[in-house]
Amino acid sequence: MATSTDRLHLAITSTGAKSVTRQLRGMNVAMLAVGYTALRMGESLRKSIDTITNLKNQTNVFAKSQEGANFRMESAIKIARKWNQPLSQIGDVMQRVSIAQDAAGIGDETVVKVVENLTAAVALSGATAPVRTGYGSE
Repeated sequence: MATSTDRLHLAITSTGAKSVTRQLRGMNVAMLAVGYTALRMGESLRKSIDTITNLKNQTNVFAKSQEGANFRMESAIKIARKWNQPLSQIGDVMQRVSIAQDAAGIGDETVVKVVENLTAAVALSGATAPVRTGYGSE
């Protein structure tokens, strides 16, 4: 025959098991959240590396020397930070201006200044991304 002490002990054990189960479920959710966050960080890191690689390729193609390529890459990064613009877009503008560099007879410093002025104009205009690319209206 069970005494009141035994029943109380069983109730505490059952409550403890339920509490542990709830905590384990909470840990599963937390581990899923950590895994998802790590996955997103990895994807972001991959995109950043791709952007830097593309910028390096864009600057190396049109630079006449390694010093010129380094100057353009550093300048593109500074412009992107200063005007809070995506580095990939700065690289695209730099590449397009560089295509015309020889025909216009301008130097690397002028290319960088033209890119910065174009970036500033777009940033200060407040245009949305579709408008900037010509696929939308204000």
